[in-house]
Amino acid sequence: MAYVRTMVGQAVAWQVYWVGIVGLVLVVSPVFSTVISVCTWPVVSLLVAVVYNKYDEYHGLSGTALATATLSITSYFYLINKDKKSVTVE
Repeated sequence: MAYVRTMVGQAVAWQVYWVGIVGLVLVVSPVFSTVISVCTWPVVSLLVAVVYNKYDEYHGLSGTALATATLSITSYFYLINKDKKSVTVE
């Protein structure tokens, strides 16, 4: 029963997420929608690694997921900062 609740919750969460993304595209802009979606993926990965850590034994796969999520969000913000500096210098 827990598996069914988890899958239904995941399906509902994905539907809400994509309706929100489409709403951002229609109301604000596609660029803003992309920025929001790119920023949320690593944050969700970090939250999953932290939240499920108390229910599951922490092992190498959890550490890899946590490191990958941290690296991806750090590199994204680094590239934004780098692009801003190159625009202001030129």
